[in-house]
Amino acid sequence: RSTFYTNLRPGQYRFVVTASNSDGVWSKNSAALSFYLKPYFYQTTWFYIIIAFFTAFSIIGGYRLRVRHLRKREKELSLLVAQRTKDLNERNQQLEQAHDSLRESKLVIEEKNLKIMSSIDYAHRIQKAILPKDKNIRSIVDDYFILFNPRDIVSGDFYWIGQNKNRFFFATIDCTGHGVPGALISMIGSMRLNDVVKDKNITEPGGLLSHLHLGVRDMLQQEAEGSEMGDGME
Repeated sequence: RSTFYTNLRPGQYRFVVTASNSDGVWSKNSAALSFYLKPYFYQTTWFYIIIAFFTAFSIIGGYRLRVRHLRKREKELSLLVAQRTKDLNERNQQLEQAHDSLRESKLVIEEKNLKIMSSIDYAHRIQKAILPKDKNIRSIVDDYFILFNPRDIVSGDFYWIGQNKNRFFFATIDCTGHGVPGALISMIGSMRLNDVVKDKNITEPGGLLSHLHLGVRDMLQQEAEGSEMGDGME
C-alpha cells in the first residue's frame, strides 16, 4: 500500500497505478499522477555554467599569477646576475690592479735588490782589497794557511798583518755584528792598526791595543754624550 522512490533525478514524471483484489483480478483502468520534480540549485544548468566559468577563471587567473610570479622571479634573477657580474668584474679589476701593483713593486724591489747587491759586491771588493795579499804574507812566512769563511758576502771578521822595521804583527779580529755593519767596523780596525804600528811606531801589544781601543772610540764618537754606539772588536 506504500512504496518509496529515492534518488530521482529532477524532471517530469508520471506515476501510474494498477490494482488487483485478493482473488488476483486486476482493474481495467489505471490511476495516474503527473508531477514535476524541481531540481536543487546545484543541479541547475546555470549552476554548472557558473561553476565552469569560475573554474576557467581560476585556471586562467592562476596561470597569469604563475606567469607574473615567474617573470618577477626572472627579473630578480636577472638583476642578481647583473649585480654579481658587476661585483665580479670589479673584483677582477681590483685583482688586476693589485697584480699590476704587485708586479711594479716586484720590479722596484728587484731593482733595489740589484742595487743593494751591487753595493754589497763592491763593498766586498773593497774589504778584500784591505786584507793582506798572499805575496806579503809569503814574504814573512812560507808555511801558513788562512781559513776565512764569511757568513755574508762581506764579513765582520778580518785578518791583518803589519810590519815595523824588523818586527811583524799578525792579528785576527772579530768585529761587532756581521754583514755590512761588521764590514764597516773591520775597515776602521784595519785603518787604526796601520796607523798605530806604521805611523805611531807602537810595537808593544798592550800599547797597540790601548791605542786601537781609543782610536775606535774616538772615530765612532763613543765618548760623546747620548751616544748609543757600543760597537767594537776583539
